Amino acid sequence: MKQEYIDEFKNLEKIDVSKNKKDATQLRGRKFETLINDILKDEKILLKGSYYTNTTKNNYVLRDEQIDAAIEVYSRVLLVEVKWKESNIAASELYSFIGKVENKFQGTIGLFISREPLHENFINALDKGRRQSIIILHGLDMDGVFTGNFSFKKFIEFAIKKLSYENQSYFSVKNYLKEVTKLGSTGNASPTKTFLKEIFEKKYNFSNLSIKISSLDTKNKNKIFEILLEKFEDINLYVWKENEFHLLENTINYFTLYIPDKSFIINQSNKYYTDYIINRDLYLYGRNEFIQMFSEYFKEITDISDFENKFPELWDKYYQNFEMENILTNIIEPIWKNISKTLKQKLLPYYIEIFVDSYRKEKFEQRIFANKLFSDHTHEEFTKRYLKNKIIETSGWFGVKSNSDEEYVVKSIINTYHKLFIPLGYETFEDFKKFIIDTISEIK
Repeated sequence: MKQEYIDEFKNLEKIDVSKNKKDATQLRGRKFETLINDILKDEKILLKGSYYTNTTKNNYVLRDEQIDAAIEVYSRVLLVEVKWKESNIAASELYSFIGKVENKFQGTIGLFISREPLHENFINALDKGRRQSIIILHGLDMDGVFTGNFSFKKFIEFAIKKLSYENQSYFSVKNYLKEVTKLGSTGNASPTKTFLKEIFEKKYNFSNLSIKISSLDTKNKNKIFEILLEKFEDINLYVWKENEFHLLENTINYFTLYIPDKSFIINQSNKYYTDYIINRDLYLYGRNEFIQMFSEYFKEITDISDFENKFPELWDKYYQNFEMENILTNIIEPIWKNISKTLKQKLLPYYIEIFVDSYRKEKFEQRIFANKLFSDHTHEEFTKRYLKNKIIETSGWFGVKSNSDEEYVVKSIINTYHKLFIPLGYETFEDFKKFIIDTISEIK
């Protein structure tokens, strides 16, 4: 920031408003607004200086709302409000400003600047029950603004990203200056942080990203891998909020291009199965890229108890959601031989229901895997218990008091569960029918 702007701000702070308070305060406020507009113009982001919006009523054009400035940053239009008033007055005018912003075209956001500090509880309550759309600079922020290291354009770009994927109502200039220092504004950024910043901001094709990755040492490659995997939910949220789809493409391509050494990938596999799969967004972490990457190392994980305890809960939660069933199947199929007998017994009831269900299409993953599981009599004892329970259940529904009742129940069982003929291990269909009749006889 130019020194002349810093000097002008210091001069405004020297204005004595104790005498003729109203006039002095208004004069200082107008000069402060002019100063901010000058800076925004100098940074080449000012679309329009102080102006009034117009409303047409009964063929008359009426002045409506005053807007202190309109700017464009990061392909977003922001309305600007500039205040140097007592804190409680500035707070009430912030609410009015939110209304101005929300009444504009969808996607418009706001920048509210107040020299006087706003109460922390007030700021935290701003986004409750509404879409967050205001970036706030207030109080001590203004001391940080009027330094040689601050740029409104860069701050707003950073704040849009930060507030989009973090659960925050406000991001201070103090923290911003710390962050940009870490990211390399002084030229001392680590290779990891520089790389992350670049894939966040630029779209890389496969070849260029590969070259970029090859320039890093193993330690930095691993660190980037770990951060991108851990923050994948946040990345996805930001991508969809800001339409920055290149970031998702860069992230997925990174996982495709960089294959870590075995010890590191085993460590990440442990996190994947015992945390990300069972505690995070299954739809995101159940992507095929992750499954293919980690499944072969599942057998190397020393403690899978959390996974085995919680994975059946996911089936209980998503059963009959066909898309999520497919994802759960994609996760479990490549590691089926490495899971415990106990977990298999908990999952078989879902797959046998899928196996006999006539509504699920044969081409989908959960049906294909169910067909594999029950393609022979490997699970014969489980299948017999399952069918016996279904016979008891069906007989209870219809009641079996006569031979005609029994014939009806037998036909109903055969019609619904005829596919169990093979996994039960019967050589003829008559043996299958006899099992049903014998079971009905037992429960009469």
